Amino acid sequence: MNLETESIESEEIEVGQDLKRIIGEYDKGLPGMTVIAIGGLHGNEPAGVLALNRVFEQLKRDSVRFRGRLIGLSGNLKALELGTRYIDRDLNRVWFHPDHVDHRNLHGASEQQDLDEICDIIHKELNEREGDALFLDMHTTSSDSPPFLMIGDTIRNRRFVEKFPVPIILGVEEQLDGPLLSYINELGHLSIGFEAGQHDDPRSIYYHEAIIWLILAKAGCIDPMEIPEFQLHWDTLQEASEGLLKIYEVRLRHGITHMDMFRMREGYANFMPVHKNEVVADDRNGEVLLPETGRIFMPLYQTQGEDGFFIIRSIRRFWLRVS
Repeated sequence: MNLETESIESEEIEVGQDLKRIIGEYDKGLPGMTVIAIGGLHGNEPAGVLALNRVFEQLKRDSVRFRGRLIGLSGNLKALELGTRYIDRDLNRVWFHPDHVDHRNLHGASEQQDLDEICDIIHKELNEREGDALFLDMHTTSSDSPPFLMIGDTIRNRRFVEKFPVPIILGVEEQLDGPLLSYINELGHLSIGFEAGQHDDPRSIYYHEAIIWLILAKAGCIDPMEIPEFQLHWDTLQEASEGLLKIYEVRLRHGITHMDMFRMREGYANFMPVHKNEVVADDRNGEVLLPETGRIFMPLYQTQGEDGFFIIRSIRRFWLRVS
């Protein structure tokens, strides 16, 4: 790696008890894009929250010239305190169409207050600011993984991320019920998901921090020349993704419930090549065989979750232009 990681690698991947919904706000009163970034929608994924703290500290310390506005949010506060994915409901599976009658009713779940507060802040920011808005949703995975981007497959999203130095995954949100990125897409704004790496890998904090700076530069909020380590951020993300192709699409999702007693077999990591009929997991019915060849994506190595794994494949830029 090009990165000086000593301070990162010694940092605990935990957020402690002093959690706030609004991690920070930065606004110099100049016109520009509104960037809303959220970490910890899943409570066992605190790296995004820690990265946002680092970014706001640097912005304020250096009094960086800024166009537009950045606001950082914490997701599932109680789950973050306990280090668990969720308490009663997965907070990244409850964001349905803005006009859906049940959107704001989680029937007494612990996540009700989180949903209400986050939703109110998002709409307040969008209603009070003129110009474009971008939403960044930051996650980590239970398996070993290089960093990668996930986007709703719209022309605007594609154009915004196409030059970034990490793989891009298309179509994940189409396989899920109620992810936040789909909700933002329905509102008509840029929506980007970023997976920084494995939950407990200290490098995930840095990769989140790096992508925040790159996005702020791409959005026109900060001149790249005013970001002291801009090229280092770029090079480190590029090196972490070395050997991977640029664009992938989701071919299938293996959905599960707690009744399935699903258990992923050891040794699988994001983007690992796999083959048709390969046994990758076990459940109450026996061996789980792959229906096709591709690359395994987000294999589940945690007790909570409804996605056993995905299969992805690379696609050529030519077909993107055609589509």
